[in-house]
Amino acid sequence: MSMVLLLPFVLILAMLVTVVATLLTGHRTSVVGINEHVDLVRLARRARIWLLAALAVAVLVCLAVPLLGLGGGDTASAIAPAFAGTLVVAVICLGEATFRRPMTLTRSAALHPRRLGDLVPRGWLMTTAAALAGLAATLGIGTLYGSPDDLGRAGRALTVVCDGVTHTRTPWPGSYYGAPIALATAVSVALAVATCVVIARRPSPAAESAALDTGLRRWSIAAVLQSLTLGACLTLVPVLLIMAMGARSADCAPGGYGLLATVSLIGAGMAAVLGTVALAGLCTGPGVRVDDVPPPQRGDTAPVGVPL
Repeated sequence: MSMVLLLPFVLILAMLVTVVATLLTGHRTSVVGINEHVDLVRLARRARIWLLAALAVAVLVCLAVPLLGLGGGDTASAIAPAFAGTLVVAVICLGEATFRRPMTLTRSAALHPRRLGDLVPRGWLMTTAAALAGLAATLGIGTLYGSPDDLGRAGRALTVVCDGVTHTRTPWPGSYYGAPIALATAVSVALAVATCVVIARRPSPAAESAALDTGLRRWSIAAVLQSLTLGACLTLVPVLLIMAMGARSADCAPGGYGLLATVSLIGAGMAAVLGTVALAGLCTGPGVRVDDVPPPQRGDTAPVGVPL
């Protein structure tokens, strides 16, 4: 049983290591001239504005649901992070799907296959997979230990027996919360996969913009993965904290509850750090900067001693 309790900790530690490796690889900013790749620069600016607006709306959703008691109380609060992440992914998908080729008399394009696998950032793919796996493992452990509460709601309480006395602790992240969270997360993952396909199939610009276009596609897919990671981490932190408090109150009972409480606290801290890194990645925007000051060209000034 102790190895099962350590599983979320190992998964979260793995995604932290992966994210550090991703950050060490760096994020290059493409510098273009004022008249270069105009359509892609416009797309990058629009994508960043839409993404920041989606993040603002997602934050408001996460705050409004628990504060106003919208949509079913604590269950709605549990799925609010996954819903917010789905909203961000949906905005990214909308922005990519509404991009149109520039209408010009002549068009050119590079003739080479564009595969989705070549565009997916491996570091963030592994990090997102680890975050989702950690969330699944945590919900699975919560379901395993969960029991009905005093109203008969299955998986909402933790019941232990200490010295012949039965103790019940609520709330507990069992099946009562785990099932809605799993469903909301599954919807966000399905939408993310569809969005990545839309990004890969987005119309291509002129052939001379192919390299920058590939970089922007990779940034968009990374933003999708960061949204999934952020949603998973925002769900993990409160779930693990509730699990830690419940397990701490039951550490008098056999079954490794003290270990579960310790692992949950460490996991919550790691998930908070990883969620912050994912949010920072989302806020950086596309790495495109327009250099509006052209460099000096040779021959711009007349040689000394030569009459004009």
